[in-house]
Amino acid sequence: MENHNKTIIFCQACVDVCYTLQIIKERGESNCIIFVIHVENLYAFFTSLKLSVIDIIFIPMPYLSLKKPYKTKNEINNIWKTFFQKFEDCIIYFFSLSYDYLTASMVTRLSSKKTNDVYYYCYCEDFLNNPQKTFSVKMRLYGLLYKYITGVHFVTNVKLGFPNFNISKYNIKKIEISDKPETESRFLYKMEQNTDKTKGNVLFFISTDEEDLLTEKSIKKLEDILLCIREKGFTLALKGHPRIGEPANLLHNFDKIIPSYIPSEFMDYSTFKYIIGFGSTALCFPAQHKYTTVISLLDIVEFSDKELQQRLKELIISFSDNTILFKFPEFSI
Repeated sequence: MENHNKTIIFCQACVDVCYTLQIIKERGESNCIIFVIHVENLYAFFTSLKLSVIDIIFIPMPYLSLKKPYKTKNEINNIWKTFFQKFEDCIIYFFSLSYDYLTASMVTRLSSKKTNDVYYYCYCEDFLNNPQKTFSVKMRLYGLLYKYITGVHFVTNVKLGFPNFNISKYNIKKIEISDKPETESRFLYKMEQNTDKTKGNVLFFISTDEEDLLTEKSIKKLEDILLCIREKGFTLALKGHPRIGEPANLLHNFDKIIPSYIPSEFMDYSTFKYIIGFGSTALCFPAQHKYTTVISLLDIVEFSDKELQQRLKELIISFSDNTILFKFPEFSI
């Protein structure tokens, strides 16, 4: 039957994409259905890949109103009836336990059907394993309210990640994944090479959130940096965040705007001489794999929140195995 023996994948974030494609490769494209939750640009990316999956469906996250919980409850029930109630004898995968109450609600109901097999595809540590736990009457009350709205048991004694899906209460199996799959070359975005063979392409990662963190003086300094790079003969490309997008006020400084819906791990970095950014974890992947020279400007500019600026620096140093540079090796700015 049409709604039986399918592989259903909930793609909840950009970092899920490579694992989603790995599952599709293993299960067979014609047998898979992808449900993209909340991040509309992920839907655009999957559509651009021209996969022969049965369907790629985008579902926005319903706004969870604590003042009118019945309204959100009705929306979630309608999503269940419209998209998921029909599925039986299926294999279901999802990737995250934190924040995503919609996926938690859907997989909980899918797992209640004995013919379905539901798997939490765990490729990184989740907040349930966080030793920093706390007790709060307020959080207990939130947990009860969220359960009324979604029908799901959430962990309420965690400091981070609420609502945190308590899969131990349900017929859900956990798959531990240690190795990250290689991205097939056919899925990579390739930018054409610079026609001036003495120079090359420079890729800049920046989101609207990062622009908002910069002081007014640092925004001017950033524009001077971008101008200097172009004047030295480099082709400057901008890559925004897949969910947040790119800063409209800075677009005029770039030669090329790469579609923001493309996850950073799906770029062909061999076409770039330098990759530049601030504190985005997108810098870590090409730096760690030594695809090219990766530079952070965190030591050159100022954020309005200096504590956050320092935390971001420590984060990308850790995630990249200390392979990111914090100064320009070839030209002075």
